[in-house]
Amino acid sequence: MSFQSIKALLELCRATNCLIVAAFTTTGFFILAKTVTSATPWDVIMAATSMSMACAFGNVMNDYLDRDIDAKTKPKRPIPSGRITPGTVMMFSIFTAIISISLALLTSRPLQSAAFVTAVMALLLFYSAWLKRKNKFAGNILVSSIVAIPLFFPAIAFAAATTSIVIGLAGCAFFTNLSREIIKDTKEKGMEPRTLPGLIGETESRQAASILLFSAIGVSVLTAANYWTVMWEHPFKTMMLFLAYASIAASAVTLFSRRKELSGERLKIQEGAVKVGMVLAVIAYLVP
Repeated sequence: MSFQSIKALLELCRATNCLIVAAFTTTGFFILAKTVTSATPWDVIMAATSMSMACAFGNVMNDYLDRDIDAKTKPKRPIPSGRITPGTVMMFSIFTAIISISLALLTSRPLQSAAFVTAVMALLLFYSAWLKRKNKFAGNILVSSIVAIPLFFPAIAFAAATTSIVIGLAGCAFFTNLSREIIKDTKEKGMEPRTLPGLIGETESRQAASILLFSAIGVSVLTAANYWTVMWEHPFKTMMLFLAYASIAASAVTLFSRRKELSGERLKIQEGAVKVGMVLAVIAYLVP
């Protein structure tokens, strides 16, 4: 396989998103370390890698199923541009699914872990193959839920009691990702009825995304209140969380305050700011 093909496959995987999913999974184990007594470091590594491969499967299948649409709307994507063939993409998606399930089976709770990642991949396939074509906004809600689900991996696969901190982070992940999805639809001029901009308009959609971002900050702060004592004792954690909130809040203010149409480039910047905020928040909880 050529370097160009490998680069195309990595682009299809959306490596940054896969790393965020792996980080969310790891964060769930870290926060629930006291209740997930049966989990080992090996379990954490396998679970995080398995979830990242499940995410890669969903992203790759999404491009495979959208290849005809992308040929008209996004001709520079790997498949329509001819950088990689549809057959290779399909084989790679099968490979990622097999690796995801195989890694889950290597944990100390193999059946539960494998069932978890299989369910996630099934939901991602449902989204790409059917839901997004019928109602894109409903698909956005589903995808945002899936982004938050990795935080509950230890609670579901290892029968651990969840905490308000996990719920808060999950809420933050859901709201921020849903905002990102709305921003992307606005950026792509998704004025068709199946997108939120098509349902309520571009300006109103930007404002809805802004409200979701402020909600993410509020939910995270309120439900993780018991963790603040620990945060203040660690300046680096406090700084990371402050920067995360600042990045998300700056994007929210920009989206809400500008009544005129934002250019695709400006919307891309706001989407990137939200993603940066998500990454910084995860770092704040992950760093010892």
